Amino acid sequence: MTLYYTICFGLLVAELMLFAAIVAPMPFKMKKAFLHFLSENPVVAKIQYGLKITFIFVAILFVDALQRMLKVAQEGQTAKQEKGIQDIRVETNQ
Repeated sequence: MTLYYTICFGLLVAELMLFAAIVAPMPFKMKKAFLHFLSENPVVAKIQYGLKITFIFVAILFVDALQRMLKVAQEGQTAKQEKGIQDIRVETNQ
């Protein structure tokens, strides 16, 4: 599970660094050359393709986490409605 978190964190850091580089105050010529490099370089295009695939996997992980959260919330509602024997360990696990 830590591999997923590492990939997500790495993507977040890469996005922040790219955003900071684009927003940073630079002379117009330098910014134009930088953006031209990003749009025309074939290596950047391959990295972009890989990032698209990685984002798809991250989206799948997000949907899985959302489903798990909804399942736990539903189990919690069911446990509240039953009003059976309350055990602190059950509440802690939920």
